[in-house]
Amino acid sequence: MNEYRSFFNKAKAGVNHDIQQAPFFIEKGIVSAGWSFEGKGSYASLDEYKKMFKEEHKDISWNRQSLHYLFDNLNKGDFIWILNEGVYYVAQLPDYPKNLFQYTNSREFLEHDSSVYIKNINWKKVGTEENVPGSVSTAKGRLRGAVQRIDNNDPQIEINGDHYTLTSLLAKHAVSNDFFECKLKKEKIFDLLGSSELEDLLGMFLFSKYGYAIIPSTNKIGTQKYEYVMVDGTGKSDKKIYIQTKNGNINLNTDDYKDLILTNSKNEVWLLTTRGKINDDVNMKFIKFSGDNGKITLYRLSELIEFIFNNQNTNILPPTIKKWVDLFKWY
Repeated sequence: MNEYRSFFNKAKAGVNHDIQQAPFFIEKGIVSAGWSFEGKGSYASLDEYKKMFKEEHKDISWNRQSLHYLFDNLNKGDFIWILNEGVYYVAQLPDYPKNLFQYTNSREFLEHDSSVYIKNINWKKVGTEENVPGSVSTAKGRLRGAVQRIDNNDPQIEINGDHYTLTSLLAKHAVSNDFFECKLKKEKIFDLLGSSELEDLLGMFLFSKYGYAIIPSTNKIGTQKYEYVMVDGTGKSDKKIYIQTKNGNINLNTDDYKDLILTNSKNEVWLLTTRGKINDDVNMKFIKFSGDNGKITLYRLSELIEFIFNNQNTNILPPTIKKWVDLFKWY
């Protein structure tokens, strides 16, 4: 039995993280994690390089470096993702990293902080954000290290005796064009949604349920407190509806949104976090916070799931979400 996991490499190096490594990785068929040293000799194996590192950098722990993570944590068959100018690429490791170790003092590799690298990487172009699962599209903003696993919360899927995470199953499809049909629980749809898709989902849910309409100009990347603003499309009120969504283990608090409901007692703030909690209450993940004395109305994530899989909503379902619905069998 093999287990196939997915990792993300930020592909940025340098003191100010201004060295864009992704184009170089794709061109050379490699993947690296920095720590290049000019004029440090030659190393035929990972063990030789580790020995040099530990002898010359006694004040730095090898086990806390990105290179350690890349070479010691990844296994043969694992998948690694990168982002290059808005387009995602993925590759499957053809062997154990230590067997693919390569070192060079080439000026070209030094300039890209890639003197130590894994060779024989065949990068496959997957596409922009709507073509990758949420674990991938949200990875760059939430990972601390240069290289890190991204599919820890994915469901495990057994196929022909091997275990894939959902992210790795889709990666396998991308690198081999060989898709394995499988069934997923409907609540796992959130594992596939990126931040933009979750925003779209809530907007269309509120449009369908209450006739609310999005004000397009409010959907600004720089907006800190809310994703966008909606209005009552039925014309029954002049209230504003503010939307904030978080896809993942991120907590929200209504205290941060009180000022949005002070100007008009009819205003509403809709908060949604798929794996976090609201007001430190584990049972609160999807609520309406209104200007009516700060009233909180609790909704269930299952209402969004029912909306997604209701055939009557097919025409208004965001196409990126419909793609995931059509790709799998759900129960």
